[in-house]
Amino acid sequence: MKTNRLLPQKALCVGLSLLCLSSAQLALAEPIKFNANVFYEVAVPMSGAGYGEWAKVLAKESNGSLEAKIFYGGVLAPPNASLTAVSDGLAEIGHIPAMYTPSDLPVSNLLHELSANFTDSMAMMAAITEYNFTNKELQEQYKKWDIIYGGAYSTPEYRIFCKEQVTSPEEMKGKKVRTLGAGSALLIEQLGGVPVNVPSSEMYSGLEKGILDCAANALSDLKARSLWDVSKHTTMISLGIFYVGPQWGVRTSFWEQLDTAQRKALLKSFAMGMPLIYQQYMQDNVNVMNEAGGKGVTFHEPNAEMSRIIKEFDNNNIERAIAVGKEKKMVADPEKFVKDFIAVYDKWVALLADVDRSNNQAIADLIMANIYDKVDVATYPN
Repeated sequence: MKTNRLLPQKALCVGLSLLCLSSAQLALAEPIKFNANVFYEVAVPMSGAGYGEWAKVLAKESNGSLEAKIFYGGVLAPPNASLTAVSDGLAEIGHIPAMYTPSDLPVSNLLHELSANFTDSMAMMAAITEYNFTNKELQEQYKKWDIIYGGAYSTPEYRIFCKEQVTSPEEMKGKKVRTLGAGSALLIEQLGGVPVNVPSSEMYSGLEKGILDCAANALSDLKARSLWDVSKHTTMISLGIFYVGPQWGVRTSFWEQLDTAQRKALLKSFAMGMPLIYQQYMQDNVNVMNEAGGKGVTFHEPNAEMSRIIKEFDNNNIERAIAVGKEKKMVADPEKFVKDFIAVYDKWVALLADVDRSNNQAIADLIMANIYDKVDVATYPN
């Protein structure tokens, strides 16, 4: 006679069915809830797409086991405290632009010195993510703060929004211009302006009160931050793109409490989050160009002399950045560090050349295959 023998585990399940729920079911029943900090308003792509939409992706990829409580607009921590908010455990994941704490994140800020030389924000997000996962000096920098670099952000090219027309060095002379970082500040000085380093949250009030004559930021900020209410002239120069510091900096102790499936889900959410940021920026730029006329905004091209100064700055900027790295001893070998990074960026420009930039899944798959699938989540970051 054939007997119906249950495996021990199945036999146990007969009497203790609650103990035999699948890990996915248990995750749905008991999600890990955590704080996530981003100091921009929701309308800014790094918040709306990079945290709001990203959190939905993470919940789906983790089968509901990871649930982010997002704090927007500096409610939890302002820009210059974004690093310590994650390091000290106020948030488990946070947006940490390295430009606001240059002395704390010097290795990242050496990369920021190069910002004027890049224009492709999607390639940059992938490139700087890869470099942070593979470069030992960047890895060690974040370990000191009990943080894991999760994934990147990048803005489109910065333009300048002014209260008056500024298309030449003569018109720029003496103008107080909001910039961010040493490289863009030096360029503004060479154009005749006076760089002012203030957070993006203070651009509107600075322009409104006359503390600033111009503000440099992504074109989308005309609408996202209502800058077109206080600046009616936009000059279409390029001050480069901005990208240093993690879009998602993960507290190491939080990462360590996750199982391997949750860690993989987290990395996959970052891969999918980057094209979301890119797409929102691109769409916002289109919307701004379509709507700016109705807000009384005039777009200007720089004159020949202003263009010449910018081109000359860009041509000399890589060597200048290497010199800054040597002077401030940011890394052991600044020349190799800089040139290796440029090679990674160029690689990603080539990888994305034939990819439909409107296909978020195709971009995410490329990022997974070239970066995150190579990470051993069981041992990383050791």
